[in-house]
Amino acid sequence: MNATIANHSGQDHRLPPHSPEAERGILGCILLDPALCIPDCLRTLPGEDAFYDLRNRLIYKTALAVQSDGKEVDAYTVSLRLKADSQLDDAGGIEYLTQLPEASPSAHNLPSYLEPVNFDYMRRAGMAAAMEACDQLENAKTPKQALSVSRALQRTIESLVPQKDEFEIVDGADLVSVDVAEPKQVVGGVLYQGSKLTLGGGSKSFKTWVLLNLGLAVAHGKSWLNFPTERGKVLYLNFEIRDYSWQKRIRSV
Repeated sequence: MNATIANHSGQDHRLPPHSPEAERGILGCILLDPALCIPDCLRTLPGEDAFYDLRNRLIYKTALAVQSDGKEVDAYTVSLRLKADSQLDDAGGIEYLTQLPEASPSAHNLPSYLEPVNFDYMRRAGMAAAMEACDQLENAKTPKQALSVSRALQRTIESLVPQKDEFEIVDGADLVSVDVAEPKQVVGGVLYQGSKLTLGGGSKSFKTWVLLNLGLAVAHGKSWLNFPTERGKVLYLNFEIRDYSWQKRIRSV
């Protein structure tokens, strides 16, 4: 996705955000060590549109196609594929392609190139969405329509922010090779700090009472169902019981 900033006369006054050195650095890393870098690129980049430069976009797309065909990815195989698709000149020619491995001193530099390229893509896409929203807001007939456009723009911007994986895949051999300290127990033999506890039961089976008892027990460091607890701060989110009834329950427990 390309975004262009224009003034009211319709003339462009600057290029959209992009990082030529970082884009070339990514491609250089891929050509230096495709087995190492392509999986990280597929996992991190939103796609070929992450590249602003058309040459870089074509080379990245072609490198992925070469790998998908089961062939070794290097400047030679990529150039052959580009030539077969009549896109070698559009990709900068053989001279530009063969210089790309020199754009990075090592394939391990890839993360330092991915970050600015992703950020520039996010800004370009956000700017394009904002410009489209401006046009829609100009044509909005009611406050409800304007609000809908604003909310849609906000969702678009939020979707562009990279989401980090919550979980890290760890090799079992690596896990057992080190000593892992036992975390503090909030409820002895039942609940570790940082863990989750789910309490289930039928309707009117005193689930709320039991959870309230748990919260108060931890808040005061008292035993809960004969299990010892570690005293700590407690936040109980009550979404169903009115304040009057909730007060009576707290006092009862």
